[in-house]
Amino acid sequence: MGTGNYSVEASVFRGGKLERGTLTLFSDEYVFGNVRKSVNWEDVTCEQGNTTVKAFLRNVEKKYIVFNYNGVKSEAFIVDPQQIGIIISTINSFANDSRAIRVAKEEARQREIADHQQQMEREKRIREEAERKADEEYAKKQEYEKRKEIEEKQYYEEEKKRKIVEKEKRVKQIIEKAESEISEDNIEVSSLSQKAGACIIDNPYRILGISCLASNEEANSALDKLKKLSRLKALDSYKSSFDLSKIDRPSRDLSISQNSLSLLKNKKYKWFWFASNDACKVWDNGKYRIELAKDGFEFGSYDMFLANYLYAIIFDPSFQIPETWKRILNCYCYIMENKNSDFLLSRYNEIERKNINTEELFALFKNEIFIPIHLLCERDDLDALIRIHKYIRECGNPLLNELSRHVVGKLVSWFTEKEADMMSYLRKYDGKKELSVDEKKEIIERGDSYCKVVEPVFGMVLRDFRGDAVRYDMIKESYKNTTYQIMYVLYQCGDKSNAIYFANKCYTYCKPDDKKRIQNTFGEVNIKAVDWNTPHTSWDIKGDELYFGRGCSVDYSQALYWYHKAADAGNMYSKNSIGICYLNGNGVPKNEEQAVSWFKQASESGNPEGAFNLAECYYNGTGVQKNIDQALFYWQHAAKLGHPSAQKKYDEVYSKVQIERKKQRANNHICLDIGFQMTTGPQICVEVSLNYPANVYLVNSQGYQNYLNGGDFSYHGGYSSDLTYRIKIPSSNHWYVIVDSGNEPISTIVATAKVKNM
Repeated sequence: MGTGNYSVEASVFRGGKLERGTLTLFSDEYVFGNVRKSVNWEDVTCEQGNTTVKAFLRNVEKKYIVFNYNGVKSEAFIVDPQQIGIIISTINSFANDSRAIRVAKEEARQREIADHQQQMEREKRIREEAERKADEEYAKKQEYEKRKEIEEKQYYEEEKKRKIVEKEKRVKQIIEKAESEISEDNIEVSSLSQKAGACIIDNPYRILGISCLASNEEANSALDKLKKLSRLKALDSYKSSFDLSKIDRPSRDLSISQNSLSLLKNKKYKWFWFASNDACKVWDNGKYRIELAKDGFEFGSYDMFLANYLYAIIFDPSFQIPETWKRILNCYCYIMENKNSDFLLSRYNEIERKNINTEELFALFKNEIFIPIHLLCERDDLDALIRIHKYIRECGNPLLNELSRHVVGKLVSWFTEKEADMMSYLRKYDGKKELSVDEKKEIIERGDSYCKVVEPVFGMVLRDFRGDAVRYDMIKESYKNTTYQIMYVLYQCGDKSNAIYFANKCYTYCKPDDKKRIQNTFGEVNIKAVDWNTPHTSWDIKGDELYFGRGCSVDYSQALYWYHKAADAGNMYSKNSIGICYLNGNGVPKNEEQAVSWFKQASESGNPEGAFNLAECYYNGTGVQKNIDQALFYWQHAAKLGHPSAQKKYDEVYSKVQIERKKQRANNHICLDIGFQMTTGPQICVEVSLNYPANVYLVNSQGYQNYLNGGDFSYHGGYSSDLTYRIKIPSSNHWYVIVDSGNEPISTIVATAKVKNM
């Protein structure tokens, strides 16, 4: 309703009767009795006339006025003739004021549009200038990068040529030095190396003492020489530049030599012998072998690859030298990825190359090259298997997946043996209700030792056998059964803390019934469910182990490191654990504000313990301003997330708060009853006038009762910083307006409420 008004006594005919009342004119409406009409006086025309009204003894003529607004006429208001002019004058005044306001708004709008257009034009000019400069900069940058690319390419080509020359020079020096320092000392080849290197040591090219590039004529010539020496019984005097230094000479009796000649028809032997006698002389020289890794693969040769390969098979069957094995694996991938037939064709002489099928060539190479490595994996040495698996993983090339699965297959066999040993050990505790201190300590040590040894292998199995459903499920089930049995034995004997430790290890792999049983036994808040497909959960468990000293000494700093690592990856449990570290000053200076921040992050991530701890901080004012309402909110949130004691704490505190609220609210509010309001017609609102800012709530009867009882209540409205506050009435009901001053005295506040059309 606008400001300013004029009231006059008036009458209207309704139902054949003359009704008296007060006609009140406002700047945006007029009211007569229970009729309220909104109008724009600029669009109103007034019509005057006379009507006959029955008086007590006679009929008299009375003046009336009618308001015509957009073609709709009002009732005929019979008024004193002297008031007609005043009414018209008042309407004209309202119309002039409305017109002035409208014109002012229109002018302001036009100015705003003009300002906006000017601003848009300025922004357009600035944007066009910026785009022009950006295009110029981009063109300059493109030109610079193109010039730089050409210069780098030229430099690279020159550098490549220089390095090739340097490498050839270095290799030549190594070969010359090796020729002058050839040692006749033999080395003892282990049985494992002998088996894996049989294709090299017993290679027909080596037995005949020829290059893998030798022709049939050269091979027959070598055989003829051996036959001659055999007749002279002087085979030991046979000399060959293709003998492997430091390795016993092969047996070269006549039958073996003849058999070697027949084996040359099988091309697979070519992969494992040198093409150059120089390479054969220095194959065990570290400086020669390392040339394979220098400056990239393009500067190496297949003989250098073979030098690394042969040395690793013979001298390092336990995979102790990572640099050598990584060079072998990476070079294999380089050959296969680039289909670099030049490498493989270097194994064939000119006549053989004419009939080579490249696809068959690569297939043969792929099938044969890893056979010796497979043989080296036929062992019980877990450390060696883990080492070669690590090298394969670090290379990170899918071309090595088949080799990786073979290695993991051997690890799986070892794993199942460990599982069987542990289960056999635990059977002696079946049915026992009590354990001695020594027995309990032994179970924990054995269980912890099992996990430390098995879990690295277990993680690799789950990664590498994800596509092998049978072995994947078998390994998960074996690990679950073992850790579940350790948990069961410890819990049965009263060691709940360590039982929880093993419960977390088996939980992820349990069936739904077993999961529910574990949760009911230990509480959901204690189960963190390690999933080896999600690394951050194992990092969180690692933090717990160091924080509580499970299987190791307590180390808060290291625990905090693992908690942060897990939290950065999204683990909700670690966020709460970090908050506890800050709260208690463990591994970090005590900082209650930081603790609150981490509890809040944990709560937002869905951790019930984090929500509960945050509620405690708000309740006690720890690291944050004390706020009982916030504490109640987070206790309720924690209860919804599954915290076992949050609901009980909420109920206890809420009952106390409700009593205090009831006392405070009873005498510190104003209630304005606005009666039953209908909302079937025009939308209406309640307009509340205040002399000071306060909380203004529109409530129904039940809401008002809940308010008085100190409980939570539903309302419309909120805090009013203005002295006039409007609230839309949402539905037909009996409504109350509550003015609440919070903790301030209500006696200083004056409030009135009025219902009107929106």
